[in-house]
Amino acid sequence: MWIEQGVPLNEELVSALEAVSANKSNAQTIRHKAFALAKRWYREQQKHHTIDKYGPAHTPI
Repeated sequence: MWIEQGVPLNEELVSALEAVSANKSNAQTIRHKAFALAKRWYREQQKHHTIDKYGPAHTPI
């Protein structure tokens, strides 16, 4: 994915990644990559005093 090459993420991109990860018609590897990227972004946001949307037991929203 081009997004894995270091493109800065924002809320809009993360929302799109969540949609990709939730869409069962996408390949499982793509869904997992999308989910991992979104989760990484949320963890980075948590370091800046925001809430981790996924927490320890994560499920896509």
